[in-house]
Amino acid sequence: MNKITFCSLLLGTSFFQLANPDLETYKYKQTTPNPVVETSLQNIKNSTYQNGYEESYQIEELLNNYTYPEIEITNHQNKDLYDPKTDSIKWDKLYSTIQENNREFLKTTEEDYYEEISELELREIIAVCIYFLNQKCEEKNLDKKEIACKLEELKILKEKRTPYIDIMFTGELDWHNFKLALTEESDKDYFKIKIAHEIAHLIQAPCPDMQKETIKVSVWQEPIEVFDTNQPTSLRTRVVDESVAYIIAQDYHSSYPIDFPDMTNFNLLQFVMLPKEDFQVNQTIIDLSLTKDQEGFYQLFNADQIEEKQQVHEIMHTMDTLDFYDQSLYFQYPESKEKLTEIYTINALNLSKYLMANILEREEPLPENTAFYLLKLYKEYILYTLDFYSDEEKDNENSKELFLENYSQLEENMYPALAEIYQDENIKANYNQYEYEDEDVEGFLFKDFVFSIKNEIEEYNQYKKLLKSQ
Repeated sequence: MNKITFCSLLLGTSFFQLANPDLETYKYKQTTPNPVVETSLQNIKNSTYQNGYEESYQIEELLNNYTYPEIEITNHQNKDLYDPKTDSIKWDKLYSTIQENNREFLKTTEEDYYEEISELELREIIAVCIYFLNQKCEEKNLDKKEIACKLEELKILKEKRTPYIDIMFTGELDWHNFKLALTEESDKDYFKIKIAHEIAHLIQAPCPDMQKETIKVSVWQEPIEVFDTNQPTSLRTRVVDESVAYIIAQDYHSSYPIDFPDMTNFNLLQFVMLPKEDFQVNQTIIDLSLTKDQEGFYQLFNADQIEEKQQVHEIMHTMDTLDFYDQSLYFQYPESKEKLTEIYTINALNLSKYLMANILEREEPLPENTAFYLLKLYKEYILYTLDFYSDEEKDNENSKELFLENYSQLEENMYPALAEIYQDENIKANYNQYEYEDEDVEGFLFKDFVFSIKNEIEEYNQYKKLLKSQ
């Protein structure tokens, strides 16, 4: 079976923000719409790549049926843990609040696989929660009223069921009822990072007052009314949720080495956003996730029209499918499991369009060689991942051919705009002859991200060369 095997490949590739670097004076500044650039952009954006399963995502129906007004809760029903005078959370009351929630839950639930955690353990877990939440509230300027509202309903219980096979199941937050269930973990440092991971999900979750509103659907949350594991998820995407939780939870104990789960799809999402000029403080995917900023997420893709938003959600749902967060596609179309490599390739092509558009739409163009560096590295990264993740050589080669053929056409559409931006009539030849020079990205904060990607590819190529020599 042609299956993309997702394994722990990237060891904590961080999420880097794009700064305004002080580099050489640019040859060209796009102050007014340029017809050549606009034509190239239109040709790129009009290129469509479909995997054939888009109808199963039901995105058009969701977008037509649900609206996204900003929900502002000023008077929370839960008020005991928030001090309005100091805009702070009453941490000294948290233990007794959670303890009472635990007892009430265990008295009323019919489930018999939860039990109370000892007082000592519970206090240790709560200490992790407090430290982590304080850290994030300060870093991200989070709404403490909303955090306190969620904490008032939080339960922390011991999970007695056998952990899932092949999955290190140490914690799960069900934010529909704010129940955090944990299994014992012998590695206490790792256990604390996992607690921080689940508390990251608590930050991402809507507060109880939001959940009581009429159905609201967004990329960050899903209403109980439409949730079904065998049906497509709502407009929320779990790849973003989980990747963000893994990345920021590591901040709790940054010196402790853990293997991140496979971050390939999230890395692609990061990659295409690197050239955006407004991809800075408070505009990263992490910040948008923690603040549940729906429109901010769309603006990452310059998606204003419903058709543009639909394509964004198709990309996100495809990522959820590829990372096995959304199993609904396989229930409806079992043969889709045989086409994962092809689905991944098509998604990579759709993301390519955003990478190219983000390079062409900058008011302050990147230096020519920096643009070349990003475009070539993205192409090489896709070919590498297709090679690494594909189980069957034939399907791997077919997917590589599919990607290269279509990426080359996107490049052709891009050349006229690049020639205009850089006033370089030999742009195509220069691009084809370009070889990586690390100094071409040295002045950018995203250099660490692209260096880690390039090193990963180089290490894999050396490994392949070693295998052939044996």
